[in-house]
Amino acid sequence: TRLSSEQFGLLDDCDVVLHLVDTTGKLDANTERLLAQPTLQALRAVRSGQLYPLPNYFVAHYRQADAVLTEIEGVLQKL
Repeated sequence: TRLSSEQFGLLDDCDVVLHLVDTTGKLDANTERLLAQPTLQALRAVRSGQLYPLPNYFVAHYRQADAVLTEIEGVLQKL
């Protein structure tokens, strides 16, 4: 489901927010704009430091999927 930046408040009950980065950990311009939105910055998870990058978000094969799961496991260990 796509949300407009005005609708980010709907995610305020989330414990963690993940955002896309490329395989080198860099943000693209769209993600930078998204992360700068005051409505995203106001989310409880973001305010409490639970905003994490997720590389390899789009997977085409098992090894990429395994890499995403490894990233998610790393985030969960921080909670």
